[in-house]
Amino acid sequence: MPRSSSLESSAIPWRYGLLPSHVGSQENPARTVAIFTVHGIGNQRHAETANAMRIGFERAMDSAQLQEQCGVPYVHDGFWGNYDNFEASMPELAATLTEEERESYQELFRARSLSGFRTFLWFGGRLMRMVSLRTLFKVGPIRYCTYVLMGVMSIVGMALLLVRAPRIMSTVVNDVRLYAGPEGDTERAICENIDRRIITQFLRLFGLSSTFEDLPDNEKLHLEGKPVVFNTVVWVSHSLGTVISYNALVDVIAACRTCVNGGAKPNATESERHRARNAHRVIGGLHRFITMGSPLQKATFLFEEALREAHISAETLQWLFDYRAQHKMSVDEWWMNYYLVMDPVSGRLLHNTRFAPFIKNIHPARVGIPAACHTAYWLDVLVTSPIISRALGRAVFYYDWQRAMWTENTVQWVRMLAFSLVVGMFAALCYGLFFWVSH
Repeated sequence: MPRSSSLESSAIPWRYGLLPSHVGSQENPARTVAIFTVHGIGNQRHAETANAMRIGFERAMDSAQLQEQCGVPYVHDGFWGNYDNFEASMPELAATLTEEERESYQELFRARSLSGFRTFLWFGGRLMRMVSLRTLFKVGPIRYCTYVLMGVMSIVGMALLLVRAPRIMSTVVNDVRLYAGPEGDTERAICENIDRRIITQFLRLFGLSSTFEDLPDNEKLHLEGKPVVFNTVVWVSHSLGTVISYNALVDVIAACRTCVNGGAKPNATESERHRARNAHRVIGGLHRFITMGSPLQKATFLFEEALREAHISAETLQWLFDYRAQHKMSVDEWWMNYYLVMDPVSGRLLHNTRFAPFIKNIHPARVGIPAACHTAYWLDVLVTSPIISRALGRAVFYYDWQRAMWTENTVQWVRMLAFSLVVGMFAALCYGLFFWVSH
């Protein structure tokens, strides 16, 4: 892209306040569309995932030579990673407590949410489900063999982490244990608070509270000193964040349905009708739901109790699809799941009740580095280009979506390659252990 003069006013739209108001003769959608990101496990910093996503979008727009025309939409980080910090997680409650109470709750949150040994034992028990006969009948013999080998290697890897890097086990891997298998009232309260925080941050993009009331200006999202409300939001989540997002999304849609039904009553109050109008805005404005590197399929038999009930989730999502279709809102590829065969965490979402009626599974047109590719979705233009094209519209950012994905036949060949790699790694591990014991 040619360099422009640095003296030109607002030459580069690198922040929201510099985005042009129009692209050609039409209003610039980048000013009214927001991307909402929910991160996975790890020692995440606030805005870290949102910035990674933005960089991926900038790469996509550079490759299409469009960044000068419209700019990248605002990317908001649905950050939940400081759940072990009581004051940061529940500031409203913390403000009502004495200093002694705050210190007590702070230590309670740390004690309940950070534990390496409990995480190891929990994962070991859950991975036993991976080798059960129920799993064999559910996934078939070939995938079952892969699961067994992956389960063995996972146990060995976590045992090494527990010994050599216990902090990673107690802080990073523990995120899965905490959310998927909370023990006791405090941990369940932490998980409930994580879901509530995600929902609150999402609705704030529409200028709404969790009760679907209008937020006052001082509580709305502020960008460059001004309150901002978006018309359209694309919800993007990664890894464990897809599990959290799935639960939060079902809760949001269920709340929308309650508000819509309440506003449709003959004797509805003006407040109920107003909340119904706001719920309609959310239903129409939730443009896409994107999952990347998602363990949701594995979660359905490893820790399904961590998910909203299957029939309730399916009924809620079906209501959303019916409502959008009835009001002539698009449902085409509304939920897109990006996965990579070489990413052991991810996979196609195939559950007949929960996922199959609502989802399009997409394998980007690349192999990926085994295991390491799990953290590469954000920066992959084969993923970010279709997302930004759908968010802004093809009239603003045209992209041939078909070239960004593989056919099922190609995926099957890569799956065979991945199976061979897993078997080879297992054989090498067994040989190494035998050699170590015999010498």
